[in-house]
Amino acid sequence: MRVRRKMKLASALALLAAAACPGLALDPQSPASSYRRTTFTTEDGLAANVINDILQTRNGFLWIATYAGLTRFDGQRFTPVAFQKLILNVHSIAEGPDGDLWLGTSTGVFRISQRVLEEPGDPRATVYHLGPRGDETVWRVRFGRDGRLWAGTRRGLYRWNGGSDFSPVVSGLEVNRIEEAPDGHILIPNSKGYVEWDGARAVDHPEIARQLGIKSNEVFQVFPDRQGALWFSTARGLFRQLGETQTNIGGEAEPAYETYQDTNGNYWISGGKGVFRVRGDVLEAVATHVTCRALFADRDGGLWIGANGDGLVHIQDRAVHMFTTADGLRSNVVMAALTTRSGKLWVASNCGGIAWLDGERFHPLPDKDHRADCALSLAEDDNGDVLVGTYGAGVFRLHDGVLTPFLNTPALPGDTVNGILSTHDGSLWIATKRGLARLRDGQLRTYTTAEVLSDVNVVGLVKDSRGTLWAAAQTGVDQLVGDRFSEVISRGVPIILGEYHGNIYIRFVDGVSRVAGGQAPVALPPLGYPFAMIAASNDLWLAGLQGITRIQRWEPDRGMPADYTLFTKDDGMQSAECTNTGMGPHMTITRDGRLWVTTVQGLAMIDLPRLSRVAGKPVVYVRDTVVGRKPQRPGDGLVLAPGTSHLELAFEPIELSAPQRIRMQDRLDGVDDDWLDAGMEFGTFRE
Repeated sequence: MRVRRKMKLASALALLAAAACPGLALDPQSPASSYRRTTFTTEDGLAANVINDILQTRNGFLWIATYAGLTRFDGQRFTPVAFQKLILNVHSIAEGPDGDLWLGTSTGVFRISQRVLEEPGDPRATVYHLGPRGDETVWRVRFGRDGRLWAGTRRGLYRWNGGSDFSPVVSGLEVNRIEEAPDGHILIPNSKGYVEWDGARAVDHPEIARQLGIKSNEVFQVFPDRQGALWFSTARGLFRQLGETQTNIGGEAEPAYETYQDTNGNYWISGGKGVFRVRGDVLEAVATHVTCRALFADRDGGLWIGANGDGLVHIQDRAVHMFTTADGLRSNVVMAALTTRSGKLWVASNCGGIAWLDGERFHPLPDKDHRADCALSLAEDDNGDVLVGTYGAGVFRLHDGVLTPFLNTPALPGDTVNGILSTHDGSLWIATKRGLARLRDGQLRTYTTAEVLSDVNVVGLVKDSRGTLWAAAQTGVDQLVGDRFSEVISRGVPIILGEYHGNIYIRFVDGVSRVAGGQAPVALPPLGYPFAMIAASNDLWLAGLQGITRIQRWEPDRGMPADYTLFTKDDGMQSAECTNTGMGPHMTITRDGRLWVTTVQGLAMIDLPRLSRVAGKPVVYVRDTVVGRKPQRPGDGLVLAPGTSHLELAFEPIELSAPQRIRMQDRLDGVDDDWLDAGMEFGTFRE
């Protein structure tokens, strides 16, 4: 981003990263096939496609260790890091309790202080040489829960004692895996099974190979999980030991090299044929044919896979899950979704009839004559029956699982039913392309332009909290006054979104308007050109042409909301376009808190309880500084000398899970009254 404005150099530049909805942790109940996968390689800025280790430090950066050096990632940009002009073969990364970064390399251990780490440019480092000749290759660095640093080398296990002193603890074995048991013991695989350092001595465990039926040198990792089980990754597969019981997980056909447990309870396995997730006693494929060298879960719950030649792979759960014909629907063009008072979810699809959800799959309703196949809208009457508005066949009623014709022409003004509204006074309002009908106490009344209806093609109906009925037709919006309709707004192609905080919101071609008590509309931003809205958990949700929008903490009088998130194809939608034909309903919420939205390529579902209630506020950091045409390290602050006439600040947000959602803004104190949108491309402020 380039920002150019005249200012006084005494003015302060403020940067704001507007809220983004954080990524979802990988749900153990979601099938691995639903996860989103993103791959980064050297073409994207990685130092190398062979990755040895991955770590996220407390400031949010992701660090990637490769044989061609260390790389830092902020979610959009990879930055190579060199030390004293050296490009190191980095095998392992660890963050100390004080925030310092420790590296295990081919030439010893490197330590970078947190203060230096946060400055732009190549950091300075302290080097520790291990081994009798001071040339020891360090395969692994790891901090224990007590804050003690361990280092694994070709010749044994070392412990850092503070200062510049690493002392040998276990000698005579190559240490490339270091795991800590709940009791603080260190577990290291070796040629005899594995070694356990109990704080005073090393105890061999050769019996494990015999118990598992493998050779003594076929144990690659011993991993203690948070539930007290030991996991053995071996040449003959994965084994879990809990107490005296040992269980083979997923069979013995392929080797398992590493077990990793994330904070959400998932177990991830790197094996001979890729990366897998443990589900019960079965291994579920996540990234096949990827030779994995490192596994790491970030703070948002996304999984990062460091591959042997294939770069960096990011696995995320999708915020939006799609239900399509593969899940039982007869058509992917979903016209309406309705949650009945009994809790059942019904959907109507274009020329696919109606179907209900059993929790996992949809079951189409039998309709041998296909009379209600072209369903446009759904509603529930006072008896709990489902009413189906169709294209060209009037209204059908579903009672006790049987679908029968209910209303059609000539009783109705038209046979194409855009929508049905059931009101608390027992009325059924039926909107057709040729007029509006009301059924109450068995009596049917028709409203057309003779009753001052703006247009006979009624496309929207809503009854607000005051009991007022609103009708949208092709040429305007009407309000029921007494027994007749009165025109409130004369504007073309209105869509009534619904009521929010006592006001009716209507979308026109040129944006969204708020109607307060039937008065003149107040212009509001289009917010993705919405077709429908629904309130849930203090949030406002909109379905529109560009996706599904979540709005938090909205003050309508102040225009565009500060905290909003747009869910699109990046989040799992097959198409960002939501359905806008008929009255739907196009959005509904089931008892389990799931939001369902109709789209032109399936039914979208967002699990609201799993979404974070707090929008993420990514850290904004200064990447580069140029003062008076000269690069400068800003450190903790920036002081400009008198006479300075040139300043460049390159700034970036740190956001790993959803960088595409970040909205950057800038403001010059003393110059700007409001925050100015910097767009999606971040980069340089110049003056």
